[in-house]
Amino acid sequence: MTAQIPALTGYTLAELRALEFPAHSWIIEGLIPAGSLTLLVGRPKAGKSLLAIDLLASVATGADFLGRPVEAGKAVYLPAEDSPALVRERLEARLGQGDAPDLIVCPCDGSLDQWLRLDDPASFTALARTIGRYAPAVLALDPLRELHYQPENDADAMAAMLRPLRQLAHQTNCAIVIVHHRNKHGADPSLAARGSSAIVGSVDQTITLDQIDGEEPDDGEVTRLSVLVEGRFGPRQRWRLQLGDGLRWQVSGERAADTRASERILALLSEREAGMTVPALANALGLAPRTAREHLAALVSAGEVERRGEGHRHDPYVYGRAHAPWPAAQRALPPLADAEGEGE
Repeated sequence: MTAQIPALTGYTLAELRALEFPAHSWIIEGLIPAGSLTLLVGRPKAGKSLLAIDLLASVATGADFLGRPVEAGKAVYLPAEDSPALVRERLEARLGQGDAPDLIVCPCDGSLDQWLRLDDPASFTALARTIGRYAPAVLALDPLRELHYQPENDADAMAAMLRPLRQLAHQTNCAIVIVHHRNKHGADPSLAARGSSAIVGSVDQTITLDQIDGEEPDDGEVTRLSVLVEGRFGPRQRWRLQLGDGLRWQVSGERAADTRASERILALLSEREAGMTVPALANALGLAPRTAREHLAALVSAGEVERRGEGHRHDPYVYGRAHAPWPAAQRALPPLADAEGEGE
């Protein structure tokens, strides 16, 4: 006799409000959220693994990463391509000869009779149990192509394989970073990941690395990078990196986007009860209008800012703090992320 399958449980808005969820938190401030799935994309020898190792070492030791505060915790590295000897060499270059007990390496290249396959249920269960054993704040899988046998251009296969990994990150509150190769063609970094677009669609955010000024990895890995971060946790971020001593990456030059802009926008809008247009806000904070729009769109989506007006010359969009008193004549609009029509 077949057991009855229960219906899905539904919740009213009031019941959803009564539920308690973990507070949103950052493993690396403004960059790696707890319990998220991040895709780290770059061409071969573009510094992906070195950046992943620097990130893991920073979390394991509590040291700043790219000048950002870090929530110290256990870090687990699963290299599926590089040999344990090379991984050890890089870790010693990054950490010195001292021990780092909160950094765990689980070699998955087969040299120690250990493999990981994300498309194999038993192997995926082993990954879940590894997270249960070490309870890491962050875990890196390096690289994706060595961790499955599925065709990467098959959207259904990629979505089916990565969905459980995203769910695992959310359920365990472990930030999982997947190192992945860039495609060979295409200038748009938003579409840089090799394979089906379902790969990017299945993760919470992407960090895309590119060489600067045509630098090629002829004599080793690239030491200068441009970086693009985009996803569900805020506006796009762009900056440049330089590989420094001890395999530590450093931000070089001025960032193209002010990663503190959202905080500055909220502070300014708190002082302007009548709200502000994009041109006025951008001028007051010294931001490019496009940058101001991107940050405002993210703040509107997050429910921290409201947008009013019709978006044309005689009634431009006006932004103000959510739940703050507004002039009665202004009408609230849905929280849409717009790129045009700001009435400039």
